[in-house]
Amino acid sequence: MRKKTLLGLSVMLILIFIIILVVVQFSKKDQIKGFENRLKNNGYEIQEIQKPVSINVHIKPEWIANKTENTKKVEVTILEKNNTKIILENVQYRENDIYFTFKTSTKINKDDSVFLSNNVFNADGTSHAYAPNNLFEITTSKKEIIPLGQIAFEENSGFSFGVPVENYHSIKNGFDLKYSGFILYSYFKN
Repeated sequence: MRKKTLLGLSVMLILIFIIILVVVQFSKKDQIKGFENRLKNNGYEIQEIQKPVSINVHIKPEWIANKTENTKKVEVTILEKNNTKIILENVQYRENDIYFTFKTSTKINKDDSVFLSNNVFNADGTSHAYAPNNLFEITTSKKEIIPLGQIAFEENSGFSFGVPVENYHSIKNGFDLKYSGFILYSYFKN
């Protein structure tokens, strides 16, 4: 009897886990297209204006995680441009790199306006990340260009990159970041 109860409980837990996985996958897909869907569902048309759009920001030393901190939750708006906030979310000192994660937040106005995105919106309703060559350029105060490691695209036009750990001493006093992966879009009521 006890074995049947344990087996039944195990099966139920597996089913719940599978359901949670499916829900999370669908919600991630919805979040990636969420902003575009909100506009389209409210009768707006989206139009590309300029590609690429670059941003230049300074990353301050106090935002950079070190070996003892592991992860530094920053949550600071580093730039507002075209109704889009670019936010440094966190910085992680990992085994092989120092990893910077950025997110964006866009304000939708009632009338027509503009916004930045690193997604290409296709006519069929799908989207994909805009990833031209030379997306990132990191420069120290001495004008040294620092090589990057891993890069990634996050939900809702976010992006991430890693600086190899051996370059920590070059960036620990802050650095300038040029990111050339945004597209300027306009939207207007149909």
